[in-house]
Amino acid sequence: MNDIRMAYGTLKESVSLSLRAETNIRVVSLLDNRKIPEWWVKHLKRHELTEVRLVGRVLVDLKVTTISIPFDRIFTVETNIIERMCVKEPREIGIEPIKLILKSVTSSWREITSE
Repeated sequence: MNDIRMAYGTLKESVSLSLRAETNIRVVSLLDNRKIPEWWVKHLKRHELTEVRLVGRVLVDLKVTTISIPFDRIFTVETNIIERMCVKEPREIGIEPIKLILKSVTSSWREITSE
């Protein structure tokens, strides 16, 4: 994610596919939690945008030979955390008997570091 190798996984058991049918294959990946802070910094510096790249290969056993079919897919994940912390219209907050009106809140990321 964002050029950081975060996870890896393999499918060790074989899967039978039917002709002219869609088959879902579940692959379990192990995420390296130690890389999350580095990824998070990159995610924020890219305006809450992450490019996820899935790279692998599918081995097809044709009984006579095995074919290796590589795949490389990229998709984008976008969050909008900072926008959700903004208030654009007055909002009443508080606990009875105290009432406060929050008129606006603007949020922004300051310096983004791994600390």
